[in-house]
Amino acid sequence: MNDSLTERLRARNGGICLYGLAPPKRASPPRQLQEIAAQQLARLEPLSIDGLIVYDIQDEAARASEPRPFPFLPTLGPDTYAYEHLASLEIQKIVYRCVTRDTPESFVEWLRQQGAATTPRASVLVGAPSRRLEGGLPLSQAYALAREHAPCLLLGGVAIAERHASSGNEHERMLAKTASGCCFFVTQAVYDVTSTKSLLSDYALAMCGEHAAPMPIILTFSPCGSAKTLSFMKWLGRGDDLTI
Repeated sequence: MNDSLTERLRARNGGICLYGLAPPKRASPPRQLQEIAAQQLARLEPLSIDGLIVYDIQDEAARASEPRPFPFLPTLGPDTYAYEHLASLEIQKIVYRCVTRDTPESFVEWLRQQGAATTPRASVLVGAPSRRLEGGLPLSQAYALAREHAPCLLLGGVAIAERHASSGNEHERMLAKTASGCCFFVTQAVYDVTSTKSLLSDYALAMCGEHAAPMPIILTFSPCGSAKTLSFMKWLGRGDDLTI
């Protein structure tokens, strides 16, 4: 029997292949929602993948001076979509959670639900997309609450290579997130190879300096079918005001 995704991440194994998607729009009629889920299940079931990432989408317009190429539309909750609509997909899911929408009480309730699940769960916690939008539950507090109320929940963090290109300290953010309990990282979609290689190099050097083993880093690659989609991918990586 193969090790589960969470076991492989905890063991820091390589060769992990994941598929990521965003939930359908919250305003989707029930019948359309069923059709979307059925189509995605049909697409995913034959694939030889180790797990599925379901993103929690938030409006990031405040962190960039340029207008968003596509309008922001709220989506269905990633937990609901992953564990209800895609429940028949027999692979582990990694669910993103934007904690800025939470209070400590609502986040603890969500943690208890994760802890009560019959199968191991993993989540990437995400903070505010901009310092101008900070509010709700701080990411540092969310990590502390997760350690206290759901110690079995496998925590991951976000790594943004383009922020490293401007600030030069993204690897230090990764080290701080590791100290807070993160056991793996997922990058933002890679569109600048140089920035990504620079981040990985500085992270590796930091690990050597501390005589520590690196955490798994999942590199995200996104198919692009139009110039507008490409501009959106680039827009997502812009902005020195990122906090996640």
